[in-house]
Amino acid sequence: MRQNQEMKTMRLILLAIATTTAASAQNYAIHMSAPVPAGQRFSVSSIGSTLKRNSSGDRVLKEVDYQVQFQGRAAILDVDGKGRPVKIAFTVEKLTKTERGTTIDLLKPGSVVVADGSLEQPIYLKDGTMDESVREAFRLVYSTHKPDDVTDDEVFGTKQAKRIGDRWPIDLALASENLKDSGVVIPEHLSGTVSLIAKNKIGVVDCLDLRGELRADEFTMKQLPPGVTADRAGMQAVFRGCFPVESSQLSHKEGFDMTMQIRLTSSEGVKIDVIVSEKRDTVWIAARD
Repeated sequence: MRQNQEMKTMRLILLAIATTTAASAQNYAIHMSAPVPAGQRFSVSSIGSTLKRNSSGDRVLKEVDYQVQFQGRAAILDVDGKGRPVKIAFTVEKLTKTERGTTIDLLKPGSVVVADGSLEQPIYLKDGTMDESVREAFRLVYSTHKPDDVTDDEVFGTKQAKRIGDRWPIDLALASENLKDSGVVIPEHLSGTVSLIAKNKIGVVDCLDLRGELRADEFTMKQLPPGVTADRAGMQAVFRGCFPVESSQLSHKEGFDMTMQIRLTSSEGVKIDVIVSEKRDTVWIAARD
């Protein structure tokens, strides 16, 4: 009896190994920016945080540290030529900010925030005036996209089918060009790769877990305060997500961690160390008709 039980356990172990091996040996097309039709609706849950600290030696000159949480619905109002959402209406169920242990509501439930990447001021309140502090907080949970800008597929994707465990380089030229919009210019010290980690699920949708790493050992900034020079600057970023195996499916997860360290010198010779760190994790669940 005991020997039969041991044989049964062994068969289950071998079956599990065989199933895992077969899954990892399968080739998958990588879809990170599937076209989205105008009118598509999503349930959205997003958490973002920021830390900005200026210090001189052991003395902290200024620090901003808070977290923003959004829950609600999103309606795609307009897309660009690549099928990427450009204008989205977010209906708030919850939008909160937590700072120094205190949580406050930024907007009332039912408020509609419009994010339109084609505008110079891309985030605004549909009915009413939006405080700049609320706008800055909302940017932590969603980033707008300019029409026909480069897509994640173009920067981080690959046209070749990949197996679980595979790794490939990012498009460094496109990544560097894209970073210029945030005021960062990287001359040549940029490196990055993307890995296919595993096959997973978002609800009933099969998705592929991807992780990208980007590093710049040196960069320059387009705008600095008068009389201030940058001695050195570096950046590390991790991008992650779970994107549908089938490009027709739209539910997905996405997130990133980014940290920049900058050493500045004022005209008086004072050395200032700047740390800027941001993090975001968002889940988009496509509504079914």
